[in-house]
Amino acid sequence: TMVALVPRDGGKPLVRHTDPTLHLHLANAYEDRGDTVVELADYDASWEDLNGQLSSVQTLAQSGTMPYGGHLTRMRITPSGSVTSERLTESYGEFPTFNLTRTGSPQRYTYLSANTGAGAYPNAVARIDHSTGTQLTYALPPGRFAPGGSDTTCR
Repeated sequence: TMVALVPRDGGKPLVRHTDPTLHLHLANAYEDRGDTVVELADYDASWEDLNGQLSSVQTLAQSGTMPYGGHLTRMRITPSGSVTSERLTESYGEFPTFNLTRTGSPQRYTYLSANTGAGAYPNAVARIDHSTGTQLTYALPPGRFAPGGSDTTCR
């Protein structure tokens, strides 16, 4: 994975390479004691895993055994260019969001559409508390999907 940090006031970007990752949606990004912090839903995919996942997506989705989303992960890029990743939850989720008034600043909570079991659709909303490291999950009534799902009701 290539990470490129572009200075807001212009100048040369800092470009670093790190372990393979696959993500579709970012939560927030901010500066912390000189480091740049980026939160995202990481699908934990190496090239070998990714090729296997892509070839079996239809079968996994039809059988209802495909996990929904990725793990909320925090990447930290130091001024020297080292990149580390920390998984913030073991649960699978997607479409991370937070209180948007905190954009560009650390936030206490990140919310995800989530799934309470194996399956391809989000049937819950998860709240990750960055102060305590805990997660609260609200399972939706049967036949309802969390925001970010393909629809709000089952047909």
